[in-house]
Amino acid sequence: MDAYRGRAAFITGGAGGLGLGLARALGRRGMAVVLADIDADAAKEAAAGLEGDGVRALGMALDVRDGDGWTTALDAAEAAFGPLALLVSNAGVAGSVRPLTETTAEGFAWTMDVNLGGTFNAIRHGVPRLKASGGQGWFVATSSLAPFSPSSHNGVYAASKAAMISLCQSLRAELGDGPVGVSVLVPGLVRTGLLANADALAPPGTETGRHGHDVEAAMAAAVSADVMAEGVVARIQTGDFWLFPDPVSRSLIEAYQADMASGLTQPTSAA
Repeated sequence: MDAYRGRAAFITGGAGGLGLGLARALGRRGMAVVLADIDADAAKEAAAGLEGDGVRALGMALDVRDGDGWTTALDAAEAAFGPLALLVSNAGVAGSVRPLTETTAEGFAWTMDVNLGGTFNAIRHGVPRLKASGGQGWFVATSSLAPFSPSSHNGVYAASKAAMISLCQSLRAELGDGPVGVSVLVPGLVRTGLLANADALAPPGTETGRHGHDVEAAMAAAVSADVMAEGVVARIQTGDFWLFPDPVSRSLIEAYQADMASGLTQPTSAA
C-alpha cells in the first residue's frame, strides 16, 4: 500500500460493519479515512475511536442517494485530508426480501436507489476526483455473492448487486489503463448489521419482510468484518478487478458458469 500511505480513503457505510473494518485496515496502513454514513452520530463516534488508535479519521453524514450530499461530503473530505486516493462504495441495504410477486414498488425502488443508485453516485461524483488527484487511485464497490446464488425472497437485493457489478465492469472499460483502477468486492456472509438494521433504515411505510431464521443465524456466525477487511485490503494491493475473499466463492461461481454454459447452442457438424 505504499502508493496510498499518507493519502485519504473515503468509505460509505463507514460507521460499522465491513466499512468500519476497511477503515481500520486502511488506517493501520497509514491512510487517513473518511467514514460517510447515513447515521452521522455513529460515523463520528467510529471516527473518534479510530483517532484514539492514532488514525486520522473524519466521520460525516451521507445519504448515498443524494447527489448534492455527495458533493458536500467529498468537498469536506478533501478539505480535511487532501485529494482522495481510494473510494469505497460500501453502503447498502438488505432491502425488500419479500417474494418478487409481493414486493411493493416502494420496496423495489428503495433497494435499487441505495445499492445501485448509491454506487452510481459514487462513480459520478467520486471517480473524477480520483482522476484529478494526480496519483494512483482506486475505486472499490461492495457487491455480493447473491447474484451468483439466487434464492427465493432475495430477488431485488440480488438484482441490485448484479447491476452494480455491471456498472463496475463498464467503469473498468472506460478507465482503461489509466492511473485509476477498479475492483468489485464480492463477499460472502459477513457478520454485520445488514439484516438487523433493515427495518430501521427503510422509508416509512415500506414493507421489507425478513429473512428466515436460518439466514439470520448464518449471518451471526459468519466471519467478522475485520477479518474480511484484512483479506480485502490484501487483494486490493494485487490490482485485481474481481475480489472474492470468501472460500465458498469458487464452488458458487463454477456452478453459476456451468448453468450459463448449459444454455449455449452446440455447434452443428458439417454435412
